[in-house]
Amino acid sequence: TPTMCWRRWTRKVWTRTGDEAQKQAGPSAGTRGPCASIVHLVNDVSHGHEVSPRTAEHDHQRQILEAIASGRPVTQRSLARDLNIALGLANLLVRRLVAKGWVRMVGISPRHVRYMMTAAGREALARATRASLENTLHLYTETRSQIGASLAVAAQRCPPDAAGQRRIVFYGA
Repeated sequence: TPTMCWRRWTRKVWTRTGDEAQKQAGPSAGTRGPCASIVHLVNDVSHGHEVSPRTAEHDHQRQILEAIASGRPVTQRSLARDLNIALGLANLLVRRLVAKGWVRMVGISPRHVRYMMTAAGREALARATRASLENTLHLYTETRSQIGASLAVAAQRCPPDAAGQRRIVFYGA
């Protein structure tokens, strides 16, 4: 039978399970397998791609602009619910968009306003959408290369089977 290295995902680190792993990780380390040492393959795939408060604000602004551009009636309460943010933050973000000249408020009644997208707002939405797509593509390609490199390291640490192939088996995902 081919030799297989069993992996278990624990706290953002891939580990080999076996006798040494059992000793180091304790009784909850999982199924024993032929590979005996802990191998740290993927420390954190998103390393360097944490969401900063500034990025989150830009993302919220883009989503607000998209909602206003959609043409459906938009209230600050509906924006807060859709973006999963506080009503006060939705108010602040909308006021910032108005101050930048990207959105215009038209008073319908003393308590109700309608939000209209300006030409500058359409341009800002296009730029923000393009930047978001570029960021997503960059993150995807970088993550894919990091995972590929980590799998190559794992394959080199596992002994080849009778056919000369190295196997990595994932379970418990």
